[in-house]
Amino acid sequence: MRKLIIIVVSILLVVSLAVVAINVVIIENDMASCTEPAGDVCAKADAIVVVSGGDTFARTDKAVEMYQQGWSDKLIFSGASADPDSISNAEAMRRVATAQGVSDGDIYLDEHSKDTRENAKNTVEILHQLGVKNVILVSSPYHLRRVKMNFMAVDDTISYRTMAAHDNNWDWWFIKPSGWIIATKELAGIAELSAEVK
Repeated sequence: MRKLIIIVVSILLVVSLAVVAINVVIIENDMASCTEPAGDVCAKADAIVVVSGGDTFARTDKAVEMYQQGWSDKLIFSGASADPDSISNAEAMRRVATAQGVSDGDIYLDEHSKDTRENAKNTVEILHQLGVKNVILVSSPYHLRRVKMNFMAVDDTISYRTMAAHDNNWDWWFIKPSGWIIATKELAGIAELSAEVK
């Protein structure tokens, strides 16, 4: 019995350490402590960029909330549709934002990006057209480090900060198989990007 308890405790300890390590590696949220635009880390941005995927509408709501709080006067929504016969994710996000009172003239769309790498490439083109130098990236907590790495790989002269949107897929992720799939995908993406940079 004692041996069984030691094995169970050891397994729980290893899993706990793995969960902590994964969170440290993949979670990026530069602006977690920001409550209003002020100072360096919490300064207003030239634009807020939202990358679709995960809980797209939670990401949209977070960006709209930030827009309404005065963090920026420009929103850029990025993402194609998985179904070519329906509207793009970017357009769906635009509709949600305008329904919440965001001026259509303050919204820019990238409707062609099918993955995070394309989100960065296509959105940076929009950022260049607008003369943007300071960006807040909004995505799910587990996705933000990879988003930021992709954007920096396209143009590291732009300043990128991150703000996490709540994502139900990430709540208690370590007790769900889908959570481990998300974590593994993000770790693989971060490792791939890190290898390309070297």
